[in-house]
Amino acid sequence: MGVRVCNTGSTLLSGLKARYVWDSTSAYITRTSAEYLHIANLVAGTCQDIFHEVTVTRDAAAYTQAARYHIDVIDGVNAVLASTPTPREIYVERLVSQNRNAIDDILVNNVSVTGSGSVSVNEGQTYEVKLVGHTATQGYEQFEQFLNFRSDLFIVKSVKSTYTAVAGTDLLAGSKIYADGCQWVNDPTDVVDPAYRECLGGGKYGGSTTVTYVVEIKTGAAALAPTGVSINALLYDFSGSSYHYNSDQSAAITLILRTTRRLLK
Repeated sequence: MGVRVCNTGSTLLSGLKARYVWDSTSAYITRTSAEYLHIANLVAGTCQDIFHEVTVTRDAAAYTQAARYHIDVIDGVNAVLASTPTPREIYVERLVSQNRNAIDDILVNNVSVTGSGSVSVNEGQTYEVKLVGHTATQGYEQFEQFLNFRSDLFIVKSVKSTYTAVAGTDLLAGSKIYADGCQWVNDPTDVVDPAYRECLGGGKYGGSTTVTYVVEIKTGAAALAPTGVSINALLYDFSGSSYHYNSDQSAAITLILRTTRRLLK
């Protein structure tokens, strides 16, 4: 679950954390990242994206299960400075595999690694990782494209996305992994048509797509993942009345985490 934290004031903000809070629970939905995630010092006018990880148990009984949550931004004395809107929830939906969504390439510092399958990276260093993919030409009402960077190993410094099908309905689509083409209703208490998990309007994103991450390897990451870490890619959409993912979603690269500095070649 992602949240964008921005400093709208005029002075530096430091010592902040993003705290994940359950407002309701399900036995099939669990948080797997730390409850508190550190937020880097925020200069006035800057933002940072924070990603908490959640795992859904693979069980047919998990379908239609939900768990409500919010994320607080807290300071050094645990005072809440801001919170995400409520109510919001994780809802377990049925997904359909589609080969119309597919991965074309994954690059690290502009070097393709889909053929070799692995690349070495060093703690404390920053890398650009790009996912290149495609969807149906016209795109979809809802679309996400992302790589699963674990929050205990990586710091996501920035994200940029591009699409050849652009609805213009989501002004922030170019700086997120998610594009809202149809003004999605995300309040689970909204029962007025169009209701929860429906579209208010039209518009689609997709086509030829890229998402470019700038990530820093955390100090200590190599000890947490001594044999490396698999990075999987997902192109996920809602269109019509169903939800779809790329049939090649199991395609992955492995990042070998090293404590010594070595140049990527």
